[in-house]
Formats: sequence, structure tokens, C-alpha cells
Amino acid sequence: MRNKRFFPYLILILLVPAAGEFQFYPLPVDFRVSFATPILLLLLLYFKDVHAPLSGLLTGISVVLTRIGLGVFGGEDLAPMITLHLPVLGYYVTYGVLFHFIPIKNYSRRPLFIGLFACLLEVASSGVELTARALVLNLSVTSGLVLTVLFVAVIRSFFVMGFYMMILYHDLQTKEKAQRKKNDNILLVISDLYVELIQLKKSIQTSERTTSESYFLSKQLQEQGNNEMSKRLLQIAGRIHECKKDGQRIYASLSSLINRQEFKEWISVSEIIDLVVRANKSYASFLKKNISFEVEIKGRPVKFHSYFLLSILNNLISNSVEAIEESGRIKITADHAVKEGRMTFSIKDNGRGIEPKYHDVIFSPGFTTKYNASGNPSNGIGLSYIKSVIEAHQGTIWLMRSVPHTATEFTIDIPVTLKIEEDAS
Repeated sequence: MRNKRFFPYLILILLVPAAGEFQFYPLPVDFRVSFATPILLLLLLYFKDVHAPLSGLLTGISVVLTRIGLGVFGGEDLAPMITLHLPVLGYYVTYGVLFHFIPIKNYSRRPLFIGLFACLLEVASSGVELTARALVLNLSVTSGLVLTVLFVAVIRSFFVMGFYMMILYHDLQTKEKAQRKKNDNILLVISDLYVELIQLKKSIQTSERTTSESYFLSKQLQEQGNNEMSKRLLQIAGRIHECKKDGQRIYASLSSLINRQEFKEWISVSEIIDLVVRANKSYASFLKKNISFEVEIKGRPVKFHSYFLLSILNNLISNSVEAIEESGRIKITADHAVKEGRMTFSIKDNGRGIEPKYHDVIFSPGFTTKYNASGNPSNGIGLSYIKSVIEAHQGTIWLMRSVPHTATEFTIDIPVTLKIEEDAS
């Protein structure tokens, strides 16, 4: 913890003197202008927890010692070097003290105010240094000298303001990218929940039908005099009914979560495909696979229910990523056939493919060609889930073709009028 607290001060006492050696002399006296002050200001703004007066003192001592050391190393006498450079300490101490008392950090998101405050700090600090030089070196402070100091302060302040604006822009871009990634991940999670929600609704409906059939069968058995069997069947119907109630509560909670308004419910096809491609590029990178993605969108711009289409495309494209062994390509095509009022999606890859003998059963629950490192099969519900979700929305899915390591292509066909909102543009 102590090392972390000391680190900003170490950066200050190393970088500022180094930046100070890039200088020029605008005056006919030993009054230099360098990049030390802009670097000092930027570091004080960046390290929000440093004590500014202490930073100014340590930086000033470091700058003075650096300049004296360089002078002595260059053959100059020590005493004149101390006299010449000691007034600089007043500059940095004044800068640190004023930075501490002026609320400059309150305007960290307003570059113009940063530039104005920087100008004020530099003029005041330069005034202290010039006064010290006037006392030590008998320097005559003229109006021309003061105007030059003001001019240099303005120029360096605009430099600081411009550089600080670039830092703010980079920071904004970084935060925007992180937020977009977070939103993408949440949308993908919700799209997976959406698929589960459809399956849960189907299970609830099945439970309701089973409960009803069990109840009527129980009544028939009772009428036939088989009271014991009727009673047992009625108990089973009651337990199924309880399961249905539990399912309804879960369904209501998931529906409430999915229908929250933080995210757009309807998203354009291009946005959805872009999101899925970004996610699966990361997935391919995680699996250490070199996969290129190609996207082709035809027809008029349309919008889909985001969770519905995300869940379908993400499952199919992730299957393609897994099917490619080391490197390959995946092509996603979206085609809006206006006359037929339908949208067709095609996902094609050059992975290991599907053997012809499995073509008729790939959408069956439990079928799988995936095995983990221990040789255990996956649950085989992926394609069957996708098929049931698409059919629930009056759509169809089929395997167009599969030639191992050449082309495996799935095609989805969905009615536009039922599940798509057209873009007014």
C-alpha cells in the first residue's frame, strides 16, 4: 500500500525534470520555457489523490538538483549553479500550493476551464520565480518581460488544454466501448433466457393439459368403482398442478426481467448480426481458432425482436465456430424477400460438417455429435431448441447442405409480417 502511495510522487520527480530539459529561452536572461509545467499539470490531474503542495516541493527539488547536476557534469562550478537554479524551487512550490487551493479538479471535464486555470497557475508561479531571480541575480523585471511571461503562459495553457481534450476523448471512447460490450453481453444472456422462456411456457401448457386429463381420468375411474386408483391419480394430478404453478411463477419473473426497458426490444438486422459476430469472434479467440466472418444483408432494412433473433443466430453461429477445427470462415446472409413477405437467414461454414446418415435426425432432442474431453456427449438440445423456437414464431429451419470441410449451411425462414417491424426510413 505504501508503494502505491509513493508511486505517483516517483513519477512526478522523474518525468517533470526530464520534460524540463526540452526547453528554449525566449528572454535575454536565464529564464527557460520547457514542457515541464504541462507535464506537471497533467500528472496532478491524473493522480487525483496526491498532495499538490508536497508534489510541488518534491518536483521543485528534483528539478533543481537535476539542473545543478547537469551543469556540474558539464564543467560548471557548483556555487553559481545553485544560485542560478534555486529560484525554480519557488516556481514549483507556488504551483503546487495554488493547485491545492484552486478547485481545478472540479472542472476536470471542462477543458476550457482547465486551460484558464493552467494559465493563472503559470503566471502566478512565474511571478514568484522572477521575483526570486530579481532578488538573487539582480534581474530587472520590465513590462516586456511580464508580457513575455503572459504570452508563454497562454501558449502552454492551450497546449495543455488540447492534450487534455485528447485524453478525455480517449477516456470517453474507452468507456463507451466497455459499456457497449457490457450491453452486448446482457443482451446475449437475455436472448438465452428468452429461449428458455419459450420452452418453459411449452412445459406449463403441457402440465396444464396433463393435469386436466388426469383429473377427468380420475373421475372416470371413480365412476367405475376404482376409488383407490382414482385417488392416486388425483394426487398425481395435484403434484403436476403444483409443478405448473411453480413454472408459472418462474415464467412471470423471467418475463418481468426480459421486458424491462433498459434495452431496445426491436433492433435492426444489421445491428443484431454485428452483435452476434462480435460475440463469436471473442468465442473463436477464446478457443484459439482463426475464423473470418463475412456478412451479407439484402433487401430493405427491417427490425426484429432482439431476443428472438439473437438467441437463434447466436446458437447457430457458435455451433459453426465449434465445428471449425483450427481455422476457417463463416458467412451470414440475411435476405428480405419483399414479395413473399418473409426473411431468410443463411449460416454457412467450412467446418467438419454433418454426415449424411444424420441429416434426418439432427433436430431431434438428444441427438449430438459433440463430446467433451472425457468422451461424454453434450445434452443435444441446441438444434431442437432452435427448431421449436422458430416454429413457435411460424418459421422453419432446415439443413440446406453439408459437405465436410467445404460447406455446411443452415437456412431459416421467418414471416416478416408476424415478427418484424419495418424501418420507417
